[in-house]
Amino acid sequence: MRLGLLMTQAYSAWIQLDSAAGFPFPGQIIHEVITVCEEAITDLTGVDEPTFHLLNALSPEWARAYQLKLFAKWGAIHPELMKWKIGSHDMIPPNEVKELTAEELFGL
Repeated sequence: MRLGLLMTQAYSAWIQLDSAAGFPFPGQIIHEVITVCEEAITDLTGVDEPTFHLLNALSPEWARAYQLKLFAKWGAIHPELMKWKIGSHDMIPPNEVKELTAEELFGL
């Protein structure tokens, strides 16, 4: 669930990476991974619901409200995280996250 809700942040970070220049966002691959997870959940639980799709499990209204809270929290902790991060890349600032549809993210 978190992956689906955090995809817009992942996309926003991807397009800012110099090392990703010229490479499309791997949304289709991520979608395939989510599908494999859904199949694993079916295998583990024995519950096979053909209409279930992980990315559609949350209503857009709920997801949007959750993302607003997530962006606010990210904005609050971002300065402190930047002080302690490891690595050469900066973490994406909260105000640079672009809202995208599932079609834009996953190429569906």
